[in-house]
Formats: sequence, structure tokens, C-alpha cells
Amino acid sequence: WILIGFGFMGYDIISLTMDVFDLPDWAILQMLEILAGVYWIADVCVSFMTGVVGRSGLCMDLCTIAWRYVTTWLGFDISIVVLQWTAMFIELCGARTGFLGHMRAVRYCRLLRLAKFDQLLSCVLERVNSMITVLLVRVFLYFQAVLFWVHISGCGWYWVGKSYENGWVFLGEDSEKFPKSFLVSVHWAAAQLQGEYEFYAFESPVEHTFAVCHKLVSIIVLAMFVSKLTTVMHAIDDIKTQRARQVNSARRYLQAHSISTGLSMSVRKYVEWKQSVDAKRRHNAGEQELMQMLPI
Repeated sequence: WILIGFGFMGYDIISLTMDVFDLPDWAILQMLEILAGVYWIADVCVSFMTGVVGRSGLCMDLCTIAWRYVTTWLGFDISIVVLQWTAMFIELCGARTGFLGHMRAVRYCRLLRLAKFDQLLSCVLERVNSMITVLLVRVFLYFQAVLFWVHISGCGWYWVGKSYENGWVFLGEDSEKFPKSFLVSVHWAAAQLQGEYEFYAFESPVEHTFAVCHKLVSIIVLAMFVSKLTTVMHAIDDIKTQRARQVNSARRYLQAHSISTGLSMSVRKYVEWKQSVDAKRRHNAGEQELMQMLPI
């Protein structure tokens, strides 16, 4: 259920930032909007039945769960849902100008749900026992963060380019038409992560300022991504190294003493088997220690 929520959060980021483009009226987009609205209404109901972690452990008492939710996220969730359905109603009415046209801006309040992202992510990772799986999930999230940055900054670049009569959007052939406008903008944003990308001569100081700021932020984003990815890869490598340390020691010993191939294979197989047995023993010992700590 939470993973579906992550999907709708990602959809909100993508769809709302693409408002700068002249998107066609696709029926699937309207369907996704309605599905997202229904999901978040159902999420409020589900939250009243989702267990909470207290001082004594997991609590499934409905009264306690309801009180915790009412005193934390209920007001926030209902406010966002009401504003989201209000924006959808205005959209269906086709209001583009006047007071209702300005009220369409309330649809951007959906992005406030990102404030709950860390909490929801913690709830998901708490259900995973494999350390490697947790690390791989984090790698996936880092990739997603970079992709979202490229997408959002590309949309910003297009918005800046179409804000002026001599903007870059009007200098290229059919650059203002979707989907070419989107592809060209995202291409420019992605290119800034690695090096200079010769585009159009900057006719507007706003374009030039945006390009410089985007370049500086892209350097920081790329540096953070490489740092996080390197840390995770080192953690995964450490886990694998601990498993292979004894086997490598056996290999060096067998090579130093010129042990025959057949006997060497037997020794390595025995070492691997002994590792699996020791791992099970440590696991059982850890379970016994854990059972002694639990109040049962």
C-alpha cells in the first residue's frame, strides 16, 4: 500500500512540473488524477487501521491507532485531500481564467505530501530484514532523485525559455511543440550533469542566470549522488568481503604449498560448507539472545 503511495507521489512531481508544457488532453491523465484522489481518500481510512510502534512495541489497538493519527497527520492529510479534489473539480469545469482559474494553483499543494516521505520510507525499510536489499533500495532512491532533478530542472529551463519572445524555445524549429519541447529541455538538463552543452546563445539575462545557477546546483547534485553511491557500494562490498575472506586465505595457503587441484577443490568446498554452518550457528545464537531480551 505504501509503495503505491510512493508511485502517486512520483506522479505528482512529474505531472505538476509538466504544466509548463502544452500537454494534449489525454484521457489516461484524467484517469490517473481520479485514481490518485481516490487512493489518498482511502489512505486516510487505512491510516486508522495501521499499527503504530510504541514504547512497548507494535500496537494494534484501534483506539490507540486512531488517537495517534488524529493528533499527528489527520489534519494535514484531510487538508491536502480537500484541496486536491477542489483543484480536480475546477479542472473538470474547464476554468482557466478569473477566480477559479487562479484557484487551480491549489493543486500544487499535493507536493506537500513529500514531507511524509521519510516516515513512509522508514515504515517500508523496517519490514526488510536483508541488509543488501536495504542498500539496493537506497541506490534506487538515489537514482530516482537524480532523475527527478533532471526532470524538474528541464521543465524549469523550458518555462524560462518560453517566458520571453526571444527565448530559446522560439529559436529552434518546433521547439515549443510537445513532446519535442520536453525532450530538448530534459536533454539540456541532463547534459549539465557532465559538462558544457552548447545550446543557443543566451538572448536573455534570465536564461543566462538560470543556466549558471543550474550548472552549480548540478555539480552539487552529482557530487552527492557519487558520494552516496560510493558509500553504499563499499557497504555491499564489505558484506561480500567478510564472506570471501576465509576462502581467499585458503586459496593463498593452497597455492603457497602447491596442493594438487583435486585436493584444493575439496578444501575450498569444505571451507564454504563450514562457513554456512558457522553462519547458521551465529544466527541461532543471535535468535536465542534476542528471545532473552524480548518480554515473553
